[in-house]
Amino acid sequence: MERMTDFDAGKLAIKTICDASNGGRSSEIVKGMIEALRYEHRTLQADFWRTVQLASIGYSEFDHDLRNKSAVELCQVIKKDGKGIPRI
Repeated sequence: MERMTDFDAGKLAIKTICDASNGGRSSEIVKGMIEALRYEHRTLQADFWRTVQLASIGYSEFDHDLRNKSAVELCQVIKKDGKGIPRI
């Protein structure tokens, strides 16, 4: 079986979370994410959060409408305060 590229793995991760969020309960999704993350190796946990920060920086530059305004503004704060986070 061919190994999935990192790019495709990132797309699949977002699709999986978005699909679960569509009609799902965000609080339960978050509980599942935290439960899974806490059992990962500490280095992988750090890599996960670095990836989330980098995704936030990238998302801060998206065109958006009112539905996503607060998310983009939060990501802009992360970008502004993200000293030392490598750029995408």
